[in-house]
Amino acid sequence: MQKGSEVIVQISIDETGKLAGIGNTHSLPGPVFFAAYGALQKWHFSPYIKNGKPQYFHANVIFRAQ
Repeated sequence: MQKGSEVIVQISIDETGKLAGIGNTHSLPGPVFFAAYGALQKWHFSPYIKNGKPQYFHANVIFRAQ
């Protein structure tokens, strides 16, 4: 992977801030996706609060090769 290349995966976070899923929405090759997957499983998230209530949400996470 070349320096500056971007890897994008979609995550889902539940109302408690727990990682609920990771999607390969950009059709990454298996080894690249599983590297991102492994990294994201180590992360901790806070609940997304909207109008005072925690919300289930999806977000894109972008990794950039160094």
